[in-house]
Amino acid sequence: MSQINPSPPVQSRLDWLGRIAFGGLAVVGLVVLWRIWRLIAKVPAAELAALIERHGAALIGVPAATALALFLIGIVRAIDGPIEFDVLGLQAKGAGAAIILWITAFVAIELSIRAVW
Repeated sequence: MSQINPSPPVQSRLDWLGRIAFGGLAVVGLVVLWRIWRLIAKVPAAELAALIERHGAALIGVPAATALALFLIGIVRAIDGPIEFDVLGLQAKGAGAAIILWITAFVAIELSIRAVW
């Protein structure tokens, strides 16, 4: 009796592709961070301090708000699964709901940064 080797399931191929895509994105992110670090290292300390003092909310606040909103929506999605909501006639499910909630969280965080800066 001969055995036939079944092809691997589609899901395992997609997992492999996802890992490659995430790895590539991580490498690109590290290269971008390294280039930003090199650019900042060339700016004199006094000039950099003045720049952060004048535009700190934009230089630090916007990236921090982006990361925090992504983290919050990711935690909600990990704990509760797919996101669905219905507010004032606006219905959203899945990825659309996550995007709308991310935008809402981002705007709320940015407004709070602006209020205290």
